[in-house]
Amino acid sequence: MNSSARLSRFNLIFASDSQRGIARGGKTPWSSEEDANFFRNVTTGRGKNVVIVGRKTFEGVFKKRHLSKRATFVISRGWQQENYPGIHIFSSIKDALTAAANGNYDEVWIGGGCSVYEEVTSRWMYLCDNIHWTQFKIDYKCDTHFPEEILEGLPLGKEPVKTQSLVRHHLAPNYGHREEELLNLLRRLISDEGGLLTEKHLYGESFEFNLAKNFPFLTTNQVDPKYIIRLFLFALKGGCDVAILKDQESKVLYTKLAQKTSMAAHEAKDDGLEDGDMGPWWGWYMRNWGVSYESYSTQYTGTTDQLLVAVDEIIKTRKSVISLRDRSQDQYSAVANRYSTLEFIATSDRAHLDALVHVHSMEVIEELKNDVAIFGLFLLAMASFVKCRPRTLKFIVNDLWCPFREPVEKQVQRTPLPFPVLSIRNHGRVNAPEDLDVDSWIIKFRDSWSIIDLPREGMVTNGKGVGGKKKK
Repeated sequence: MNSSARLSRFNLIFASDSQRGIARGGKTPWSSEEDANFFRNVTTGRGKNVVIVGRKTFEGVFKKRHLSKRATFVISRGWQQENYPGIHIFSSIKDALTAAANGNYDEVWIGGGCSVYEEVTSRWMYLCDNIHWTQFKIDYKCDTHFPEEILEGLPLGKEPVKTQSLVRHHLAPNYGHREEELLNLLRRLISDEGGLLTEKHLYGESFEFNLAKNFPFLTTNQVDPKYIIRLFLFALKGGCDVAILKDQESKVLYTKLAQKTSMAAHEAKDDGLEDGDMGPWWGWYMRNWGVSYESYSTQYTGTTDQLLVAVDEIIKTRKSVISLRDRSQDQYSAVANRYSTLEFIATSDRAHLDALVHVHSMEVIEELKNDVAIFGLFLLAMASFVKCRPRTLKFIVNDLWCPFREPVEKQVQRTPLPFPVLSIRNHGRVNAPEDLDVDSWIIKFRDSWSIIDLPREGMVTNGKGVGGKKKK
């Protein structure tokens, strides 16, 4: 395992006034020996703990002095480590948590200040075990407050301790990370009682993601956004001529599909299709349902554009189903048509849109990470078309399978990173597939561990679909 792909869990500690204010004019407006002693005692522990603070807190509160009997990690993009030998300098929360995970520490404490609290509470709370909050009973008229929504409804770790001047809360956060739930599913997939695993399957599994605040580009196995967006747009518009991808940004996608649609590939399948012809793949079915496939240059009549029908049905009846597979034509597709249906349902108030993807077969190293991202884009796009907000994306997989143990073992030992935020530029003006292009997507806060590949000699190919010559 690459040890740098681990993050430490942490505890969060802060003090506030009666209105949950934590600073005024960039400084702490109170002085409390009682609270200072509590901070020192709880963060010191057995003398093998870490305290992570921002540069301003280290300068203003700690007076540039490292904490006794504790490792002091300071977050600063400008400071250089060689200038501060008594402390550890990191440019980000992620780097600090990675170093803490690789060190021999008992506990990690996040001690402020404002910007560190804001980042931790907005992105990293799934790693938080405890919150220690000292609340003074006086209103100090602060101009900076601790994020209130984080504290609402959290279960108690212990009953509050009350004194004449303050209340000390101990909260036990229960935030989760959807990717961690997926990793638990992968752990089940590769578990056995000895022997070398070459291939294993789980049947009838499901998993889901919430797209209301962030987007599930998986982080424990790197995803290529350019590849995903190009493939999504190709499918969204029902394309079958691979040549239109040649001059676009993702060379990986073009190279992969060009190999699958080369004359050598078509001749091996004896499907009668031309060089660069995808055949009747799931993207084509979405925009051309109810006819027999001829070629990418054929002008079809009498087809059903399922995507446009779905938009109309969701607006009128709140639900719709798109068929992504016609088994009678599978043998002529350049790619495995692994998906069965894509279903949408809007809430009764039309505020949110959910999606359900039925998948026949999903390999967990390469296909899973791409499938989650592709259909996440479908949910965002469809929500924009029908003027809803995207919410739950759920997958039901008939056969979830693993070709090799080693890559999955590596992945499940990694700590998930926060999901990025993805949105559609000028989404209010996006009403149809033609309104989307490669520049329509805004990705923020994206981070990932390195890519995990299948062993080259074991790359899985689509062995299905060898049939008779395609009738023209």
